[in-house]
Amino acid sequence: MSIFTIENQGVNTYIVYKVTAEDEFDSLSFGMLANNKIRGIAPILFTQVDADKYLKYNISSKIPVSTYFKGTVTRKKLLDIFSGIASAVMAAEEYMVDTSLFIFDIDHIYVDATTNETTIICIPVVNCAHSTVDLQMFYKQIMYSTQFDQNENCDYIAPIINYLNSTQVFSLADFKKLIDRLNFSAAQSATVVASSGTSYQPQPSVNSSVSVQNPAPAPAPVYTENRVVKEEPVKNPLVNTLPIMPDTVKSVPAAMPPVPQKAAKASKAAKKTPPVPEVNNDVTDEKQISLLTLLTKFSKENLDLYKAQKANGKPAKKEKTPKATKPAKAAPMGFAIPGQNSSINSDSPTVPASASQPVAVAAPKAPPAPAKTTVESSYQQIPVAPSKPVNVQQANFGETTVLSSAAVGETTVLGVAPVVSQPVGHLVRAKTGEKIAINKPAFRIGKEKSYVDYFIGDNTAISRSHADIIMRNGNYYIIDLNSTNHTFVNETIVESGTENLIKAGDKIRLGNEVFDFIML
Repeated sequence: MSIFTIENQGVNTYIVYKVTAEDEFDSLSFGMLANNKIRGIAPILFTQVDADKYLKYNISSKIPVSTYFKGTVTRKKLLDIFSGIASAVMAAEEYMVDTSLFIFDIDHIYVDATTNETTIICIPVVNCAHSTVDLQMFYKQIMYSTQFDQNENCDYIAPIINYLNSTQVFSLADFKKLIDRLNFSAAQSATVVASSGTSYQPQPSVNSSVSVQNPAPAPAPVYTENRVVKEEPVKNPLVNTLPIMPDTVKSVPAAMPPVPQKAAKASKAAKKTPPVPEVNNDVTDEKQISLLTLLTKFSKENLDLYKAQKANGKPAKKEKTPKATKPAKAAPMGFAIPGQNSSINSDSPTVPASASQPVAVAAPKAPPAPAKTTVESSYQQIPVAPSKPVNVQQANFGETTVLSSAAVGETTVLGVAPVVSQPVGHLVRAKTGEKIAINKPAFRIGKEKSYVDYFIGDNTAISRSHADIIMRNGNYYIIDLNSTNHTFVNETIVESGTENLIKAGDKIRLGNEVFDFIML
């Protein structure tokens, strides 16, 4: 049973502790909390009505850590809350506040869903103090009961658990250093990823006047007909005019024999125009002179050759030299092709190359059976004994053939009632007519986009984590999470932190935002 009650006063929400007659105040701790604003510790408001005394703590717009840790917990959430709790306890020690007076219960440690700032409750009453505060076990229980987000790097879990399990004397200062180091490494790695060169950097436009300091990229190759055309260096014109000697010429003799004048002229003419091949039988391999060659390299010799060529007509074509007989391809079954197996009789007739139809050839005599089985490359027709006709069903390739005339159906399940879908609760927003399905066991509503399941960003009257709708055993409950403008069911205010049953047809109001609850 909780020792606190909830009280809503205007836009503020308080948790209230009623002081009993047996309670004895710790005056030093009470004075420090009442007169100082210690970060991470909720300030105390002392009130008295007649003989009744109350201690009130403002928790407006904050939610319990137990609610905040429902579902998956990210690295930043866990490390921020662990660090915030440790900072609050260490700050309280500086103000000489007894740490045994703190309530180390995740149901009464509150957090801001936007900033992850934690708020701890301290009751400065002696009989509420705990003799020893086992912070090591407190942190360990949170680690073992939390479901971590597997979509991110979870390398921070092992160091925390190892420290909590291996340390005999727990040091809160050392533990906070570990948490801050893990938190800093996560922030640093995120910064490195954000500033990495692999990230996208927009390039300046063509007409941009901003100069780019990066070196100019190499010119892209030009592609022509699927070939890369490489840029060739500019050659020296003096070097290009020099004659290029063949690779086979290693040295030039000192003195060359004189060439006769007539022979020199003949060789010069031979270089200019190839000799005209003779007609008919005198066929040569030289090219014949063409009209284009005559026009481009006009000379008396070329003109005489061209006239002689026109007078004699075109040279006769060369007779093709018979090429070596290639091994013939395998003939159809029933024909033997000679030349493919050395075991075939050489007296067998050959198949002429120009034959267009296969020629039946007698099969060679079978050689004596060798010691080992050999595979011959020639094919012989093997007689097959006639057999009775067999009725073969036409094959239907690509589909499964059913080998029975019986109908094939699905398995019938006996004794199982058909599945009837259960109606699901929906919120209908009156302003827009939007239907919101309550599709989670704990459905969060508010304006903190990173935390809630339904985000309301166009209404400033909604708190960051305004309310939760809980689905349990087919029933739906709404919980106000210490919102600033409260939650109403059928215009009746809902007590913060308590479950209130809602049914189809109820009108729910979050601040000034109205919803209708229906079942579909």
